[in-house]
Amino acid sequence: MFPFRQQCLVLGGSGGQQARFVCAIALSFMERLIGFCYPVAAPAILFPRCRRLHGFCLRQSLQVLFLDADGFVLAVVEQLRPWGVVFHRHASHAVELISPISVRVGDRIVFEQIKATTR
Repeated sequence: MFPFRQQCLVLGGSGGQQARFVCAIALSFMERLIGFCYPVAAPAILFPRCRRLHGFCLRQSLQVLFLDADGFVLAVVEQLRPWGVVFHRHASHAVELISPISVRVGDRIVFEQIKATTR
């Protein structure tokens, strides 16, 4: 599950680097449905073409970032609680993070492909 991973870089408003993390990419229906319900080897999951996330069967709260098509942060949800649902109607993508990062609306998330893995 989650065979693809990307290095992510958070750029602030002035272009300065704020954080770096690796995220798995949820491409299949099952990956998108399950998300963090089961242990994942990455601290974050990118959900392409996603405007709504659920916390069904989560064991802990997650930070959620809603992004536009260019990777700019439209909204930051500090806590998606277990069994909760969050939505942003203008979002193109969403990112779930186990450990919160310092990010603000207007920051940009840049995705750099690492390589495909079979784990």
